[in-house]
Amino acid sequence: MQGRKRHLVVDTKGLMLAVMVTPAGQPDRDAVRELLARLRMLHPQLTLIWAYSACAGTLAEWARRFLHLILKIVTKLPGQTGFKALARRRIVERLAWMMNARCNAIDYERPAQHSEAHRHGPRSLS
Repeated sequence: MQGRKRHLVVDTKGLMLAVMVTPAGQPDRDAVRELLARLRMLHPQLTLIWAYSACAGTLAEWARRFLHLILKIVTKLPGQTGFKALARRRIVERLAWMMNARCNAIDYERPAQHSEAHRHGPRSLS
């Protein structure tokens, strides 16, 4: 494995609801589909998910039809050039600080489940 991607779902306060670690070569759409299925099982009360543009199109329709989740896509403002923090995406983007920890930044060739458990802490061991 040449790297890892970390897919996160957080609530509006920034508290982590679900995490999934995948190989870097796996397409985001495939990973998000599995993550949304996990999220539905863990938090059946959720109905609205804000997502980035890679989740648009058939994935949004799949989530609506099979998981009964509404995906609202957060996109750039019309005419926007350069970087600007987007309203709903900023909550997840501020979690980038977790890459400051050496155990997250360097791949120690442990299973992906180990990285997921590291995000959740002790409660994921039960």
